[in-house]
Amino acid sequence: MNKKTNVKVDYLYKVLLLCSVLVFLYVFYSIFHIEHMPDSRFIPDPPVSLSEGWYTLDASGGKTTLPELNTWSIKSDAPVTIRRELPPLSDKDYLFIENNFNYIKVFVDGTCIYDYSDDTVDLPANMSGHFICQIPLDRDFSGRTLSVEITQPHTFLSVGIKDISIGTASSYITKYLYSHAELIISLFIMLLASLCLFSAFLWQKYRKLDYNYSVFGELSLLTLISALWIFTDSQLPQLFWGNTVAVCVLSFFSFMVLPLPMLSITSTLCQDSRRVLARMKCVLILNATVQGILYSLGNVSLVLMLPITHSLIVLNGIVLLLFLLHRLKGSSSHFAKPMLLSLILLILSAVLALIQFYINPQADNSRFYRYGFILFISILIYVSVKAMLGFVNDYTEHKILKKLAYTDILTNVGSRLAFEEFMNELRSRTTPFPGVFYVCDLNNLKVTNDTYGHKAGDIILKEAARCMSKIFQDSGKVFRIGGDEFAAFIQAPFHELPDYVSMLEKEIESADSSCEYNFSLSIGWNASDTIIGNEIDRVFRQADDDMYKSKMKYRKENSIKSIRDQ
Repeated sequence: MNKKTNVKVDYLYKVLLLCSVLVFLYVFYSIFHIEHMPDSRFIPDPPVSLSEGWYTLDASGGKTTLPELNTWSIKSDAPVTIRRELPPLSDKDYLFIENNFNYIKVFVDGTCIYDYSDDTVDLPANMSGHFICQIPLDRDFSGRTLSVEITQPHTFLSVGIKDISIGTASSYITKYLYSHAELIISLFIMLLASLCLFSAFLWQKYRKLDYNYSVFGELSLLTLISALWIFTDSQLPQLFWGNTVAVCVLSFFSFMVLPLPMLSITSTLCQDSRRVLARMKCVLILNATVQGILYSLGNVSLVLMLPITHSLIVLNGIVLLLFLLHRLKGSSSHFAKPMLLSLILLILSAVLALIQFYINPQADNSRFYRYGFILFISILIYVSVKAMLGFVNDYTEHKILKKLAYTDILTNVGSRLAFEEFMNELRSRTTPFPGVFYVCDLNNLKVTNDTYGHKAGDIILKEAARCMSKIFQDSGKVFRIGGDEFAAFIQAPFHELPDYVSMLEKEIESADSSCEYNFSLSIGWNASDTIIGNEIDRVFRQADDDMYKSKMKYRKENSIKSIRDQ
């Protein structure tokens, strides 16, 4: 096909591909709008919500009806008891209470069936945790009065009970998983991204690339810590772990150290020469350490110290913004602009999450952060991959130039520069080693050049290099060290080696018989079993001297032959 036909075929392919995609989208859209389609999902009966019908009793026995639970909050640290009548129950039913850092007691007709309070649980600094209370119910409780006593030890949160429901354990788990599908998908994406980034980090470390690949490890760590915080901030850990306070503590500490890898990434990509970001990292680590000590001593709850953590995270965002604006203004780094954009998106999402937390602490406060983080990490991955590809491109060019410098273009063996570096490497060794040098020189190359031209000389140079490579390539290194001179080195005791001189002479005779221009080599060699330091130069010089003796012998024999021919 000619070029014009190829262009037409490519254009037709693109048009057909576009039409196929449009048809698929239309078919998919039409399927979603089929009316009266039954829901075929495997969903058991959902738990019954008890968010309404609650009331409180005052000292005189007067009732005060409460609004829906998710809109009601406790304003003091005094215990508050809410009541309502239980619906019909089965023996498999549980009472599920979403507890947000409260102490809770549950009564049925005045009999305590669940006690999670400071009287029964000795918690450091009264940090009770955020989890789902699961209380087994009896069929006989049907129609009786359910009382829930709530004590809020952290009044600044002003929270109550987000939700109370009744159902089987399997129905509640299924409902939770379905209602939090977006959270689960986000965590899966983040964990997959963390694994891919860490794999990229290990691959570059294994290849020992001359590139600051630590940014991939830092991105992986940032993604992993973010996923850990989002995971522990939800009720998903209750599917795997029963110690909800430990999960809560892990959530707080992962939240505290979350900015650390972000600062490291910025420092790596944009060069923190004044160590501003390093100082900010020290402040964040100090905050996590002090809060950990105070909590361990039982003095202050991590919940009460949350405003300090929030303030430091806001300060961290301001420092990062000012740092990147300064780098952008000075054009010090071409990564500053995309980093600034990604950081602005992340800070906006974090601010929205903080605002939502202080307005409604019972809401899904990590949602805005999740969305912002996915955008943030996507931009950072793009920047990091772009930086790596730029390095790989430069590295490839460097390797090509290095190969050109270290390889003799005509003969494709090592160049003089490669030979000198190889000699330096041998001189730098500190332990003795055995080795043999072979030095070879083409006989009468100048005569060939003068008689048949330099093209003929190039042909016999290539043939000589090919012969030496064939003999020595599996056991040593071959170099072209002069116009018509070659050297080969084998690191091994001489007595263990075959007769390479004879093997090379036979290979040269065979090549000479088939080459259009006659050629031969003068060969010299020298060996030592204890080479160390500059001893290598002596071995090479003696091999070179031996080659010149061989050359003198060749010239003498050739001269006698010429006289006889006359």
